[in-house]
Amino acid sequence: MEQAKRAALAFLDRIEARADLGLVLFDHEIKKDVPPLLDRDPGRLRQHREQIRQLIRDARPMGGTAYHDATIRAAELLKRSRGRKAIILLTDGMDTNSRASLPDAIRAAQANEVPVYTVGIGQPGKQEPVTTVLVLDRSGSMLQRADAEDRLLRIDALKVAARRFVEMMRKGAQTTLLPFSDTIDVPEPFTNDQEVLRDRIERLEARGGTLLYDATFHGIETILAADPPGKRAVVVLTDGQDEAPGSRRSDAAVIARAKEARIPLYMLGLGPRDEINEEVMTRMANETGGKYFHAGSERKLLELFENLSIELHDDGIDEESLGRLARETGGKYTHVKDLSQLSFLYQKLAEELQSTYRVTFVSRRATFDGTARGIDVRVVRGGKTVSTIGRADDIARGVVVPHMSYSVYLSFLLGLVLLLGIPGALHRLYRSFGGT
Repeated sequence: MEQAKRAALAFLDRIEARADLGLVLFDHEIKKDVPPLLDRDPGRLRQHREQIRQLIRDARPMGGTAYHDATIRAAELLKRSRGRKAIILLTDGMDTNSRASLPDAIRAAQANEVPVYTVGIGQPGKQEPVTTVLVLDRSGSMLQRADAEDRLLRIDALKVAARRFVEMMRKGAQTTLLPFSDTIDVPEPFTNDQEVLRDRIERLEARGGTLLYDATFHGIETILAADPPGKRAVVVLTDGQDEAPGSRRSDAAVIARAKEARIPLYMLGLGPRDEINEEVMTRMANETGGKYFHAGSERKLLELFENLSIELHDDGIDEESLGRLARETGGKYTHVKDLSQLSFLYQKLAEELQSTYRVTFVSRRATFDGTARGIDVRVVRGGKTVSTIGRADDIARGVVVPHMSYSVYLSFLLGLVLLLGIPGALHRLYRSFGGT
């Protein structure tokens, strides 16, 4: 994030002060947008530029990725801008959260004749399918608050966080819920239908004890029974220890089964640390290739579920999509492996976007007749206009510029010749009558 900020500020330093600049900040949704000012007043331009600088400095990493939606919004902001326009899109992940599709983003940029320069940082992703099981504690202790200052009970905070996890799943990813207390619910089929999943989450009710190890073991078996392709993971949340009446399986048996199945366990402990067996949960996570997290409040729980969904569903940049977005809009895609080069790239982009070019061509009408030659300057990619620079009229050298049809022009010219001949004719007529 810090490298991205430095690159954006370097771009502002290099682009000329009169340039119209806008900004779109996004994660899984558009957080802030600032349209170009479209005002030539130097004072207002400086104020506008400083506003953008401050927003860049204050930006914080969070949430998922919705660069299709951000591209469409940027194209809308540039509708009233004139002259050369461009969108510079920076991302380090796949688009997992946009409402709009990639073709929608391309059409929006093409309609507004805005090339998109895409910059991908990090490693290219594999885009493999992702399947998860959410093993969620709904024991009676979930009717308490995780922190004294929380507004929500633990069970309600869990519902909010689980919904966020679902909302941030990549398109095509699937999950199911496995709620548990002193009994373990029967999991419903895996799905990527967010409405169905949200409805399942909303039906959670807290009561009973905590069969943590048996529920986690059952989560592993649920994935194995479905045998989905791609990445697999079990996400377990509890606010207590294994109790009442106690699991039939031990934590060691769960770890062994997860390792055998090659399924990582992501363990989340909710509430005061002294109520959670962090030592065992940490071991269960670490020994299976997963991670352990502690959430001491409802806010932290939401943040953890959000970040975990990103980690599981965002495997890196989608070079194919970023390349297509740039290519079909007349822009250019750049993959940055070395983040120390990011600022240099942005400076080069600033120079490229404000470069001027001199083009000479021979008119199809080579006669110096004083007529106007209309010139349209545009960029065309794949038979489609992706950018219009503008129109200009070049006046060819000539004596008279005829602004009407040639027949009328010739009639006036003939009349002028006749007028010029009148004095000579009158003089000859006068002499014929004996004048001197």
